[in-house]
Amino acid sequence: MTNNNTISSSPLITGSLSLRAGLIISYLCVFGLLATYAVNAIITDKLASIIFILPCLTLLIFVPGMWQHKHRTYNWICFVILLHFTVAVTHVMSPLIDMFDILQLIFSSVLFLSAMMTSRWLQYWGLEHR
Repeated sequence: MTNNNTISSSPLITGSLSLRAGLIISYLCVFGLLATYAVNAIITDKLASIIFILPCLTLLIFVPGMWQHKHRTYNWICFVILLHFTVAVTHVMSPLIDMFDILQLIFSSVLFLSAMMTSRWLQYWGLEHR
């Protein structure tokens, strides 16, 4: 006898359209932020500095939980991304604004919203991998 409550496939396949969109947008925003930090560090020759390493580590720590579709990971991303958002806002409002600051603001805003909704949808649909 099989248990129909067991989900054997990924929420990207079995979830609702909104959940799938939230997962994909969250992944794209995390990797977009990482790419923004990397390109900015390469251009400004700060590749080995703490200005590049710290923001990247605060994002990379959540990637395993994101791949496992754990709703608590998405909750924590919402808290941590507020730091990235605060830094981006202060840079955007300064007279030394550049394109990377605007990208950081956009990616962090979209990531906050998509992670918050993805967390709720994972809990609602019960598709979290345990």
